[in-house]
Amino acid sequence: MQSGPMRVEITEALLDAFPDSGDMCLVVERADIGTRFTNYLVGGVTYEQALHSLISNYADPQDQLLPLLREAQHKNPKNDKLRGVMNKLAELELDFASLRPDRSFGEAERIVLKGVAFEDVAVWVEKLKAKRRAVCRIEPQPQAETTAGFGSGFLVASDVVITNFHVAKPFWNDEARARRVVLRFGYETDSKGINVSEGVEYRLATVWRGPGTPSEGLAERPWQVLSSPEDNLDYALLRLDKPAGTDRIDGVERGFLTLTSWQLNEDDPLLILQHPSAAPLKLSIGAVQSLDLPSHVFYIVNTEGGSSGSPCLNQRLETVALHRQGESSRNRGVTFKAIHEDWSSRVDALKVQGVFWLANQGAMIPEITSASLAKKWTGAPSGDSGTSPDHRATGVSEHSLATAVPPRGLDEELRLLLRPLMGDRDNRRARLTRAFSNYPGLLDRINLDGETGVFLSNLINTLREYGEVERGEPALHRLLVPIKEEVGVRDRERIEEILRSHPR
Repeated sequence: MQSGPMRVEITEALLDAFPDSGDMCLVVERADIGTRFTNYLVGGVTYEQALHSLISNYADPQDQLLPLLREAQHKNPKNDKLRGVMNKLAELELDFASLRPDRSFGEAERIVLKGVAFEDVAVWVEKLKAKRRAVCRIEPQPQAETTAGFGSGFLVASDVVITNFHVAKPFWNDEARARRVVLRFGYETDSKGINVSEGVEYRLATVWRGPGTPSEGLAERPWQVLSSPEDNLDYALLRLDKPAGTDRIDGVERGFLTLTSWQLNEDDPLLILQHPSAAPLKLSIGAVQSLDLPSHVFYIVNTEGGSSGSPCLNQRLETVALHRQGESSRNRGVTFKAIHEDWSSRVDALKVQGVFWLANQGAMIPEITSASLAKKWTGAPSGDSGTSPDHRATGVSEHSLATAVPPRGLDEELRLLLRPLMGDRDNRRARLTRAFSNYPGLLDRINLDGETGVFLSNLINTLREYGEVERGEPALHRLLVPIKEEVGVRDRERIEEILRSHPR
């Protein structure tokens, strides 16, 4: 393993070679080192901190540092700092080989648990604090009557909660029952272990809040977003009557959990944030036992009635599964890889609801090479959409790729045009609210406190989704026209140029 100063030098070299976090995401993806850089770009973490965490907590201890650096140098072979780091590592490897010919470079220290990384305590605790804010207790009826049927859930968008379908089933098609349901966030014991906060109550939506036109059934049951029955993936997406994710807790937005298709392995640590027996929020820790079913993960982690619908987290606190039920000697959950695949096959339903981007969470999508996607982006007719072999490996359908991500060249243009709107986080919401007044509810679906690179990607995808849902007007024009009033003269001229090159 590398020394602390060497890790810092590697981080600085990569920052110099790839100043944009989006480019770094692509490098990590193509290096095929078993993780994605987006897993480290979480709210409140800077690009530099995320990169240092990737190197220190994963790439180096998992012997993936050299593959990562080789791909980085392949991508930017002329960067002097990157070349210098590679030369130093080559010298160290030669020196080590001369001292210990029986062991390879990187084995000077032993990692006995390959799935367990080192964590920076303060960073890890802050991440856990952020995760807990998005978890709620689901109360199908007043607690004065009974806590039977209570469950857990968590935000996956500012106004959308996921839980098990068997938790939501009693009120899924029953308006009278749905109106009684309470989703309680922040129900937890204080840091002294004495007082219990009653938290904040939210209700299910009683009026349609999606951007698309609902079918007759959805108009009558606006709390329904999407579901899979108990004999399949057993999940339900529920719409709230107002966005809980934008409420500010301790000075920051509550936010929501980003789902990942991270590949779990046996004996990997697993954590569950839950409301067991309807109790205040608890954390239970255990490990993955097996992966006997393609869509499920079995684990040795304690749960009780009321835990159904809880988020399962890996050691890096990435949301990897939806806890489902307990068995005699183990518990199990549905992997988000399986749920993502289901969402990718039901994109039209998600588009109507305004949460189309959920289908692409957890999958880092490389640049799109098909020219037909450019036609889709501008609203013109297109033929068959194509993807590279790398795209097929993500588990996202070709249709979802074609409708979710603009061609890379145009994407880069949009990043440059949108970046002046960012400002600091204090005035970001005000500027974006003015710029995107044509997109009702858009800002409720985006975490405004995120790192700028990831924030821009989410904003672009969400804007594209809204533009497609609006009938009769191409997405690109709806996206760019409102921005003109909020940018400088030079950017305004560039917008006009793009619009002229992409006629309606």
